[in-house]
Amino acid sequence: MNDKAIRVERLELIDKWGRTHAVLGAEHGVPYIARYDGRGRILSWLTFLVDGTLDVKFFSDNGAGNEKI
Repeated sequence: MNDKAIRVERLELIDKWGRTHAVLGAEHGVPYIARYDGRGRILSWLTFLVDGTLDVKFFSDNGAGNEKI
């Protein structure tokens, strides 16, 4: 097996027009995955809390911006 690593602080998945659709990163040492709508608005957020508990948030847009649901 070949053990090679790619090291980045943040990985963004973008479309051919440069719009972000997902991000894999870490804040304060805690990894997360965020999903965007391609217009800069966050749709969902998944991370693990310090104690290992899964934390998932979904957001909706009521026309005034992102709202937690």
